Amino acid sequence: MFLLFTSSGEGSCNGSSCAYTDYCAYHGAFGSAPVVYSNEPYGDPSVCSAGGPFPTGDAAADTAVGTATHELTEALTDPELNAWYSALGNEIGDLCAYDYGTNTWDSGQANQMWYGHFYEIQQEYDNHVGGCVQVGP
Repeated sequence: MFLLFTSSGEGSCNGSSCAYTDYCAYHGAFGSAPVVYSNEPYGDPSVCSAGGPFPTGDAAADTAVGTATHELTEALTDPELNAWYSALGNEIGDLCAYDYGTNTWDSGQANQMWYGHFYEIQQEYDNHVGGCVQVGP
């Protein structure tokens, strides 16, 4: 999967839908192989986060991490946009969007720690438990 990140001030539109008014990121595929990708506009925390906390101290970077993990999870379960949707028409990442669970790392500022770095990442839906769960290290 290719993740294409844009910098601050760069526009991003998919047809008539544009970043920050219609989406914070999206994934798709093209070609017969196919090539799976996500469009990851600059992480604007004013519209694409739950408002913090921002454990890295960089709100835009933390927001970008959140949208990237969301799209990666969706692309794993629905790489060509023709596979898994809920009864409401949502993909797996949408079912737990902006639901971070309990922050147990970095004095309550993060819910994940990878290689000594702290992150705030949304939970993901788990069919087995029938709800949002926090997984990982």
